[in-house]
Amino acid sequence: MGTIHISKLDASKRELEHAIRLFFLSGDPVVIHLVISSSQQILRDLCKADKIPTFIDKAMELVKEEYKKEVKFMLSSAYNFFHHADRDPDGIKDFNPEMNEYALWECVDMYYSLTKEVTGIMQAYRFWFYTKNASILLKQEDKLTFTDISTKVDINNKAMYLDVATHLENKRTK
Repeated sequence: MGTIHISKLDASKRELEHAIRLFFLSGDPVVIHLVISSSQQILRDLCKADKIPTFIDKAMELVKEEYKKEVKFMLSSAYNFFHHADRDPDGIKDFNPEMNEYALWECVDMYYSLTKEVTGIMQAYRFWFYTKNASILLKQEDKLTFTDISTKVDINNKAMYLDVATHLENKRTK
């Protein structure tokens, strides 16, 4: 295999799509977190460069100045713990794998904001996420749609969403 010429955006897209595949296959949540965190950082930096506000930007507007550093630390502490050992080589971390679901959701949103593209696997993830979390949606019609869908699909059978992703990707690229 020769040299790969790759942009930051393409690297992030690959990381995001692979993290979603791992998620749907019930892969190791720590590995998923590391992969999605890498994508997340690139996407946040690219959004910042293009002056596109991210979820974190909007959330940080709600935080008092004296707490911003602490909030940012909490949001990145798992990634930093899994990625570095220089500060606490014997440390132990309590990690909630559900963080990955929200990080994936944020990354799909940022990727779309940057490119106006949503690939089949990203669409399948959104479908899964909104079906599982219909209660967080603002629009009543969206809540009803995804609540209704949740009675017809098994959101715990995440591997099924890989088939959905293939179908959506084929439909998207025709």
